[in-house]
Amino acid sequence: MMKKKMTLLFALILAISLLAGCGGKSGGGAAEATEETFSTDSLKTMADVLALGETVKEQEEDFHCQNAAVEGKLGYVFNYKGTYYRVTCDLSKDVFEAIMALDYSDEDHDKKYNELISPLEIKSCENLSEQIPPQEELDKLVGKTGEDLVNDGWYSSGYNLEDMEFYLNKDPFLYTVAFDGKLEQSDDFDEIEAIKPLKVKSVKFTGLGEATGIE
Repeated sequence: MMKKKMTLLFALILAISLLAGCGGKSGGGAAEATEETFSTDSLKTMADVLALGETVKEQEEDFHCQNAAVEGKLGYVFNYKGTYYRVTCDLSKDVFEAIMALDYSDEDHDKKYNELISPLEIKSCENLSEQIPPQEELDKLVGKTGEDLVNDGWYSSGYNLEDMEFYLNKDPFLYTVAFDGKLEQSDDFDEIEAIKPLKVKSVKFTGLGEATGIE
């Protein structure tokens, strides 16, 4: 039987790093941020975000993040004190090319990456946790078809056919969606086509999906 198959899809053309760069040194000039003084208004550059990561690192707490870059834009997601935030920055062609030229096997990769992004000015900062839909809203999806979800922009990151659970992304979040019915694995199995006629049994918030906001 098929067991849980989680395949979070992050665009391969992006410079993506999970948990990389969160704890690196931010360089000089970074604003000191603490739990008592932190507000999103205090984040002016990526150096400020990286400095914030240092404070939670010192407290042995997680500063989970995703970051992605394309020419023209950087997206960076972090978890501070249990709240998810996403910042975006404009990214010049030169800085983007320098990021892409970094060697992931280099033991100083994270340090070099942080040095490149530290001066970037933050253009927007969103509290993603405020965007998490309440369970009452998710319950309204029960009875809809998989095709309804697909037409609304939901897409798959994996599935568990034994429990008929599919891991579907919508906007920045990942959800576990259970469907009525039974499906069998095959060599040409297409989970999106397979769920279209099925009805939603339950929807549960799972966590962050592709949250950087980089298309």
